[in-house]
Amino acid sequence: MSSMRSVRMSAGALVLAALFGACGGGKLVVIGTEPAGAGGATSGPASGAGGAVGCPDGLLDCQELCVDARFDPKNCGACGVNCPEGELCSNGACGVACGMGVASCVDALGETRCVDTLSSFANCGGCGKACAVGEGCLAGKCELACGGGSVACGAICTNFQFDPLNCGACGKACMVGANSVAVCAAGKCGSECTDGYGDCNLKVADGCETALMGSVTNCGACSNACAVVNGTPICDASVCKVVTCNAGFANCDNDALSCETNTTTDAKNCGSCGKACNVGETCVGSICSSLPASCRLVNGLKWCTNPNNTKALNCNLTCGSVGLTPIPDNTLWYNAQDTVAECQELRDAFGLGQPISIASYTYACAEVTGGNFLCSNFTGCPQEHRVNSDSGDHQGYCPCQ
Repeated sequence: MSSMRSVRMSAGALVLAALFGACGGGKLVVIGTEPAGAGGATSGPASGAGGAVGCPDGLLDCQELCVDARFDPKNCGACGVNCPEGELCSNGACGVACGMGVASCVDALGETRCVDTLSSFANCGGCGKACAVGEGCLAGKCELACGGGSVACGAICTNFQFDPLNCGACGKACMVGANSVAVCAAGKCGSECTDGYGDCNLKVADGCETALMGSVTNCGACSNACAVVNGTPICDASVCKVVTCNAGFANCDNDALSCETNTTTDAKNCGSCGKACNVGETCVGSICSSLPASCRLVNGLKWCTNPNNTKALNCNLTCGSVGLTPIPDNTLWYNAQDTVAECQELRDAFGLGQPISIASYTYACAEVTGGNFLCSNFTGCPQEHRVNSDSGDHQGYCPCQ
């Protein structure tokens, strides 16, 4: 104790103090035959002034001398009570023998003293049975002395609140799954994922099952899914990146989120990033061409649609809107759109995505209506469509020259 009063000691007490060491503030304290902190001062004095200010708990301040009134023959039970010669001090009372629960032991000076062997560091469980350094005497047995809120578990001191091997109780080890480490918080078991892994399915049994470094659906963190517009993503070292772009698209700005460039129509990136068309040319089907912007070269023919998206136009009007006329050969026109593959190629060239329908349409030898891209297997369709057209929401596509 920093405020502990100085201690006066007899020659014998000095020897004992040298054997048992110092108390707080570097001052020696003699507690009868038991030193402070050695396990002998576990109960208060029998009578007198009580624990004085400046002395450790359980000791009396007798004229600036801290004593254990239980066993001190010169202060037996109270300050100044000196036992007659030949008598001992036992449990704060003078007598010819030690009282019940107290043993008569010979100290380091060869003097007989009364000792509580249930708590005496130097006589734990019997005279002369000293505890080892770091141990205390509890109920007559030497046990590991733990401080600071820790407790003894076998041969170690631990804290049940934080020790994952002894969480809440001795021997209660926290169990964990793969790719995780055990943690103990407030006496309850838990786990933490090791770097690069996550418990994305929230199941303790399989631990941290997800490798966040390469999971497209859990990239860098659980539920952080990679998504690339017009392309396929990859998770590279916990970072979402573009791995491939869809046909007709490219990642020309090298960002990690999209394949933003349509290389089939972009005159600055026609067919590939950085491939620019000449002045006056447009990019049609990934090829630089002098065709009007609303036309595409498909199956060897120039297919065009009205640039203003005007509906229900026949092919004379549709081709005329870009300064051209319909091709004169009906058979060539028919053969360029009457199969699924040809109809799909025509649809894709204009960047459309509607389902394809081929039937014996009279006017629909390439038009969009009702959510479908229509082609015709009616041989008379080209001739009919030159001058006739369905009314309403019908966007025509015509071969022009």
